[in-house]
Amino acid sequence: MSKFEIHGHCASCVGLELRSLERPASEDYWDANWITANGFVQVRGFKAAIDLTVRTSEIEEFLDSILRVNERAESQAALQSMEDAIEITLQLLPAGQLLIAGRLREARRRGCTLEFAFESDLTFLEASITQLRHCVGEFPVRP
Repeated sequence: MSKFEIHGHCASCVGLELRSLERPASEDYWDANWITANGFVQVRGFKAAIDLTVRTSEIEEFLDSILRVNERAESQAALQSMEDAIEITLQLLPAGQLLIAGRLREARRRGCTLEFAFESDLTFLEASITQLRHCVGEFPVRP
């Protein structure tokens, strides 16, 4: 099990706890790369968590985009799950500030949606990058 969190000011954070491959025995690319996970967010007094699935490639692409933001080569990084259960966007603002925004949604029931936004800065990203690298190492994209 791996986890990554993106922290911000006022004890805000969003992240994913990656549990296991949904179909570990599958040899099909599309079936073999689903990860069961728990998405969570905390912004001030609000907390939410939801079970969901993400693809290994989505986590790898998110890491790559965060690395580009951290190097200031790009101004935005995003994670959006194929099933639309989680979306996280990091927007680089002047002076190294970040706006973290997104949503958690009950993908299977199409019921509740929680949208969130909080401020952060680049100093919080190093820990997130380390955690994401661990996640990609534990759950690499399977051919």
